[in-house]
Amino acid sequence: MEKIEKKRQAIASTLHRVGEVIFFQELGYLILDCTWFFGKVLGQLTKLDSGNLNITDKLGFFSWLELEKILRGGLQSQIPGIGSKVFDNLEAGDLIRMMLKLELCYEQDPGNPKTLLLIPSLLKESQGRRMPTWQPSTTECNYVGRRLECHETRQMFLTTGFFPRLQVRYWEL
Repeated sequence: MEKIEKKRQAIASTLHRVGEVIFFQELGYLILDCTWFFGKVLGQLTKLDSGNLNITDKLGFFSWLELEKILRGGLQSQIPGIGSKVFDNLEAGDLIRMMLKLELCYEQDPGNPKTLLLIPSLLKESQGRRMPTWQPSTTECNYVGRRLECHETRQMFLTTGFFPRLQVRYWEL
């Protein structure tokens, strides 16, 4: 029996590496339909009511408990393609751990149970507030910003989640 389980885990890990499934052995979940998971489950995060979240005031940081509450509230409705509500089968904490593994969010202080989580994809542009401007004094400048995106969006070869993950990686440096 143990030999069969090792083979299953090896196959799932290989399929994960080539992008066919999502599998992290330590989390104990195997997601077969990546498009459904990112589009229907994680895609719901972008539709959350940002007016009540005070995202701008928090600069994209949330406590673990706040994010669990947001996820429970936002994902309680039935999602197309699944027969039950998401949290009948998945805990909010499990979804957050999955987001951490997929580099969709970042722990400010890893290992600290009260750490804040940064979620770059929930950051909105100025949201009506005038952002400070800077006038370059030379023609050669290095620009730094809080949001990265490609200038040309029609011929995009990168996935939509590339830049939020890139921001998470830069934050870790």
